[in-house]
Amino acid sequence: MDDVTFFEAGGLRLGVAGDCPGRVTVSWNGATPSRPMGIALANSTGNFTIPGGACGGTTLGLSNSGLQLAYSGNTGAGGSGQVSSNVGTAACGKYIQMVVADGNPCTTSNVVQLP
Repeated sequence: MDDVTFFEAGGLRLGVAGDCPGRVTVSWNGATPSRPMGIALANSTGNFTIPGGACGGTTLGLSNSGLQLAYSGNTGAGGSGQVSSNVGTAACGKYIQMVVADGNPCTTSNVVQLP
């Protein structure tokens, strides 16, 4: 597995390492500590605005094409963490972005393409 590379977007940085299909690790740092978060997956980049809920009105750097919540959890006590999973061929080349429920609008990370 390759080293995780972080791509900056304000304070919240999202990185991805691994091979697709196969084991992929998504890592983050610079998030508001101990806050609910989600990682969204989409077919392409864009400017989808979340219509409601805790992050309603937040604009993502993802399109609504194939948009789905791929992971939800907590940012961790230090505002950093990682999650690993086996990723199938259908997700390869798609885009991910983290959204942290820490205000209105919510904080978003940079957009990263899965390998």
